[in-house]
Amino acid sequence: MTTIEQRSNDHTPTGFSALPVELIDLIFQHAFEDVGTASACTLVSRDWRELALPHFFSSVSVGRRTAFEDLRDFLDTHPHIARCIRTLKLKQTSDCTSRGSLTAVSLDRLGSMRAFGELVHTIAEKLQHLALPFALRHLVKASEDKPEHWRELNLHECHNLRSFTLSVYPPMLRTLATARGSSLRQDVPLSTICIAILSHLSPTLRTFTLAIRDQVAPAHIRHRKMGLEALDEALLSKERFPSLELVVVTLRQRYHPEAPIDECERAVREVMPKCDRRGILEVSKDLTEVD
Repeated sequence: MTTIEQRSNDHTPTGFSALPVELIDLIFQHAFEDVGTASACTLVSRDWRELALPHFFSSVSVGRRTAFEDLRDFLDTHPHIARCIRTLKLKQTSDCTSRGSLTAVSLDRLGSMRAFGELVHTIAEKLQHLALPFALRHLVKASEDKPEHWRELNLHECHNLRSFTLSVYPPMLRTLATARGSSLRQDVPLSTICIAILSHLSPTLRTFTLAIRDQVAPAHIRHRKMGLEALDEALLSKERFPSLELVVVTLRQRYHPEAPIDECERAVREVMPKCDRRGILEVSKDLTEVD
């Protein structure tokens, strides 16, 4: 094993620097769970900075338009940092509850879909974990149920992707009035959108998480507008996802007084029987306030 000081000269190393680089790297993996510690490590020395940067930028979360734009600008001027990013989370913000289209409620708040796709293209080489919020409530654009619509996200370039998360809002069960001639549709099941996006993911995918936010009742889960039976079928395609090991449905909601959480869990298992029988379905219950 090579130590830090041995890389620079032939003097016998002492102290912390005498540790093998591989061991220091392992220490950094745990130290970087704390932001303050992570920042301090990058300031110790040039060698420490070299070892620390991959951990410092291994996980990136974006929740505001300005942060998204700043990240793009930063990676444009520091392309080597892009190879350090393993996890990208496009966080759901508290005001993302519009009744507009799926795209308008999420990606367009941070930048255009093409701009986000360019970011994914930049970091795709090493990206392993990706989380996107899609707040589908009532209406979607006619093209959003087609795989071609999502190609601009460049998800197909993430050849090492291991986990993927979609956060969604359950649609209203009643039909809403729309303007005459409107291109928005409310008859597209949520699962159709999910499947269109999943069609671009790498076969390396091991974990898929569908986080259902807001107040949700068993009737929402079983409704055709959710269409989770189709998602159940699509996820078990051995040709598409031969390495899939876990499907997580997270009921991340405020408590619904008329829908005990256990009933919602049973409803999920009813509409996703194939994943359940295979033993890869996990229903996670989170009763905390919505972000």
